[in-house]
Formats: sequence, structure tokens, C-alpha cells
Amino acid sequence: RDYTLAEIDKVSFDEISGVLTVHINEGIIGAVETEGNVKTRDHVILREFPLRVGEIFNFEKAKRGISNIYSTGLFERVYLSIISANPHPRIAINLIEKKSRSVKIGARYGLERGAKGFIESENDNTFGIGAKNSIQLKYGDRDELAQYEIRTDRIFKSYLTTRLNIHFMRTRNVIQDQPQQVGEFEDRRFGGMFSLGQQIERLGTVTIEGRIEDVRISADPFRYSEKYDLTTVTFRSIVDTQDKYPFPRRGSYIHMYYEIASRLFGGEAAYNKIYTSFDWFIPTFKYHVIHPHIAFGTADETLPFGERFRIGGDQSLYGYRDNGLHGRSLLDGSLEYRVQVLFDRFLNG
Repeated sequence: RDYTLAEIDKVSFDEISGVLTVHINEGIIGAVETEGNVKTRDHVILREFPLRVGEIFNFEKAKRGISNIYSTGLFERVYLSIISANPHPRIAINLIEKKSRSVKIGARYGLERGAKGFIESENDNTFGIGAKNSIQLKYGDRDELAQYEIRTDRIFKSYLTTRLNIHFMRTRNVIQDQPQQVGEFEDRRFGGMFSLGQQIERLGTVTIEGRIEDVRISADPFRYSEKYDLTTVTFRSIVDTQDKYPFPRRGSYIHMYYEIASRLFGGEAAYNKIYTSFDWFIPTFKYHVIHPHIAFGTADETLPFGERFRIGGDQSLYGYRDNGLHGRSLLDGSLEYRVQVLFDRFLNG
């Protein structure tokens, strides 16, 4: 045991019996308090701190608690104060909060998607419970998005996560037959999504998701169109051991989901869809990484055009336009060899 705060309270000696009695205070915690948190609620902080009233103070647990509180991303500084009190010491968690609100504005131009701009407003500590909400607006030649999203990484003292978004989006993509472009299609959606998930050992982040959308698809020059209400339930698992992002040097990324759409849920489309992908990142030399990738997916023949698997572009299949290929089944594999061009000494000075 760790008796960091242990101290001798009293020493007595019985001259008749010759017995020496030493009374030791083991460092039992009398109170755990928070100081400096203006917006963040106490329970959001205390649920990350593993020491409780009545326990013996443990230095390693205290360090882990400080690390846990830092990892919420809500505070610039976290440190402990030990306050002597009779009969037991009090633990004060001292905090300096970060600014939780931010606004981002950006624009870009690319040969594939053309010009687009965006503005995003974020609050990383909504209601003082660490919930993150954002409003995002995007407009471009081939992309439009208006979205509100709110998510929580923990519900009360549990490790359940939630995410809710309401969105309108429009995307325009090409249709390819081999390398030639044969047409374009536009995908418009209005709806929302709610997910509930938790970290589970060996299964990674497991979520169940519900999605409701009004979908409208049009394709030129084929004069083809689809319009349907979509209601889906998706079971998803993501196992992510990448050491960093976006250019990991080691680790793996495994993504699996099973999606069900049914008229019983109130939608107009009915299908089953399954998808699995594996990515490994294997360091070979100091600045070299090998990245194998394989993905497989399949769905019913009733799968609407707007829900088909799509690949193409520099993130999935080089030489093809973004989402240029589509189908009810997917088998995709690649082997990437990556070399770091700018070495650390140039980046770090």
C-alpha cells in the first residue's frame, strides 16, 4: 500500500505494563473538492478522479486522476493541493478551464471537387458536462452541408457515448465506366442520426445507430431519379490502435458494420448491408511505412442506388474520380508504401 500521507497522531507509554502505543493516521481522505471550475460541473471532474472519500490516499491513483482530467480537453492546468484537517486531510483539485467556444472559417480549391468554403462554430463544454456541439455550414461547386451535431464522451459516470446530428447535404459525383466518365449524379439528403456506444475490450468502440433521411437522387444524362424515405439501424465496431493521425507509423484500423433498412421502421427502402475493412501500418525503416488495406462489402439486390458502395479517389482507388465506381458488392485491396520526406530536424528546428 501507498501511505504517502500517513503520519503519527499520538504516542503513549504505559509505565505499569511497559506498552508503547503509537496511533497512526494512514492518510484516509476526508473530502475531495474542486476549485477553479467556473463552467464545468463537479461530477464531470470527480468521475475522472479515482480516489474517493474514506479511501487511503494513493499517489499513483492521484497521478492517474490528474491525467484523466487533462484528457477531457477541458482544462489548461490541473494540479492537487493537500489540505491538512482534523481528523483527515482534504484533497483539492485545482483547475484552470480552457475557452470552450471557437469559430473556424476556411476555403479550398481542388481539381476534383472545385471550390468550397466553410464556417463552423463549436462549443466543447456545452451545459458544463463536456458535451461538444457544433454548427457547420459548407458550400461548394459539388458539396453543400448544413449540420448541427452534439456528442458526449460519457453519460454521467458510465462510459456510454452518444452522438446526435441533424443535417442537410448535397453532393455531386461522377459515374465512371472503367476510366471514362459517363455521367454524373446528385445526392440530396435531409434527416438526422443518433448513436449510442461504448468501448468494449477486443471489440473496440461498439455503437448502435439509428438514421432517418429523406433521400433524392438524380443522374444525368440518364434521366434517372430516386426518391425515398430511409430508416436504418446500424451495428458498428471500430478497433483503432494507430499511434497517431493522419500519418500513423504503426498500429491497425478495423471497421465493421451491419446495416438494416426496413419498412417496419417506417421507411420506404428495405435491405441488409455488411461491410468490413482492415488497415495495417507496419514500420520498416526509420522513415518508411508499409500500409496494406483490404475491404469487403455486400448487400441485397434491393439496395437503392443512393446506398451503394462507392470507391474512387486518392483515399480509396487511385486513377478514378471521387466515388466514381459504385455497386452492391465491394472487394477492395491496396498496398501503400509511404516515405517521410521532411525529417524531424527540419520540422522541429
